[in-house]
Amino acid sequence: MTAVKADDPTAPRPVGRYEWEAIIRRLNLSMKTSYVALVMATYADPDGTRIRPTAPELAAAARMGESTVARYVRELRGAGLVVKTRRGGGRNGTGKPNEYRLTVPLDLLE
Repeated sequence: MTAVKADDPTAPRPVGRYEWEAIIRRLNLSMKTSYVALVMATYADPDGTRIRPTAPELAAAARMGESTVARYVRELRGAGLVVKTRRGGGRNGTGKPNEYRLTVPLDLLE
């Protein structure tokens, strides 16, 4: 798990949901990546925190398979647009889902 560190100057900047959605609409992402990003945002609090749908829940909301959605979430994480803030899990694959936060890479803002 990679947690966001407050003292890391290269860490993506946390942003609120509505600012993040506007940024996603302007980026040159694939249609499906943008769609999964905007679906994820519907689970966020207004400040961009506490995104924690289960994998099946997010896949159903996006009308895609779980592995497909997981691929787009990895792409968003790799681009610095979402950060995993808490690892989910539990016994036998049940328990709490991963928790994410909406972010924007610093170089995107320059």
